[in-house]
Amino acid sequence: MDEQKLIEKLRLIEALHAGAATPGERIAAQNARERIRKGISSINIILTRFMV
Repeated sequence: MDEQKLIEKLRLIEALHAGAATPGERIAAQNARERIRKGISSINIILTRFMV
């Protein structure tokens, strides 16, 4: 998955978190947000290595 798709997913997950009605929904959104952020971070590391 490319960085733009991950960023869009992150936006959607943050919207879910903001509108979460229960603690379980908030926790699920937080966990998903962390997975997406790790994916974005991994892509940035790979791009940095290949662009040098």
